[in-house]
Amino acid sequence: MRKNKATAEEESIFDALDLMEKEMNIRKEDMIEKISNAIRIALKKSNNGNDDIQIIIDPEKKVFSVFIRKTVVENVVDSGREVLLDVALKHDPLAEIGSVVSLKQDPKQFGG
Repeated sequence: MRKNKATAEEESIFDALDLMEKEMNIRKEDMIEKISNAIRIALKKSNNGNDDIQIIIDPEKKVFSVFIRKTVVENVVDSGREVLLDVALKHDPLAEIGSVVSLKQDPKQFGG
């Protein structure tokens, strides 16, 4: 988990969730579940069916993070499930061929 403050974009997402809960009487937890499901579907679709996805939306800590896990390989055959070592090392300095790494995704690509 990161220690830095939420970005302005993340703040606005959580402000919108608070406002919708207050003004429209829609539970924040329900909205978070729907957002998570939509992101999971989009990410799975754009990664050849890879569903090894972690989505963290924590309104209390104002954390909005999306990760996909891929296997580190020498030659990528399935870009949805595999990643080259040099890319993996940027995300995890302990990555090695055969290990699985979590790659942080940009929530903006899902409309976040």
